[in-house]
Amino acid sequence: MRGRFRDIPVSLAWTWQELTGTVGPNTTKLELAEGDDTRVWGSFAGMPVDFILEGDWLYGRVGTCLYVLQRNEGGFKGRSNCGNPLEEYLQVAFPAPLLERPLGEKAALMTLMLANVATMNSPTVGMARFTRPRPVIDAPVKNRRY
Repeated sequence: MRGRFRDIPVSLAWTWQELTGTVGPNTTKLELAEGDDTRVWGSFAGMPVDFILEGDWLYGRVGTCLYVLQRNEGGFKGRSNCGNPLEEYLQVAFPAPLLERPLGEKAALMTLMLANVATMNSPTVGMARFTRPRPVIDAPVKNRRY
């Protein structure tokens, strides 16, 4: 999987048991397991990852965020806690056909989905990495001496 996540390059590859690659300058190594449930754990772009997809439930952690989400028509809906007060009604789009993809691809897409929320609060892959500085315009100040 090659492309861009927000404004940084992504290059990921997978086998039946792991997903490796880079997200920006950071390495990614996730362990994958699939049986009665799907488990993903390790590091994604320097963020700790540990989540489980079990039936209609997705729960676990990406970065500093904890998730408890239930499958609905268009994706997942539920709660997240990213170090702020508990956020109710988190809704993330993840169409059902994506859950039928091969394990590595599914794990990559699900981690990117959750990292999209987590990056706002992670010190490793934080907001500063995804926003460009805006030019500061020094407005004239009345009675200012130059």
